[in-house]
Amino acid sequence: MEHSIDVANPCAPIKKLRIKQAIKLWITKELKERMAERNYVFKVAKRSGSEQGKWDKLKNLTNRKMKAAEALYYKKLIESTRP
Repeated sequence: MEHSIDVANPCAPIKKLRIKQAIKLWITKELKERMAERNYVFKVAKRSGSEQGKWDKLKNLTNRKMKAAEALYYKKLIESTRP
């Protein structure tokens, strides 16, 4: 069996697929905008080093907002399934 796999690999190699992550339903348009701004400031801070403080604040704010949105999403989901 292993011999047939060794012979077949050069002709038809086994592909490695990347599986996409599930869509996070609590991420809103506002959160996506915050994430884009955070990523932009990170890119600028990485190049210049002058925006590090601003990036830290944006990162923390974005993470807090995401955690709050996720908690609210699951809270509403649980409440909607209760009889």
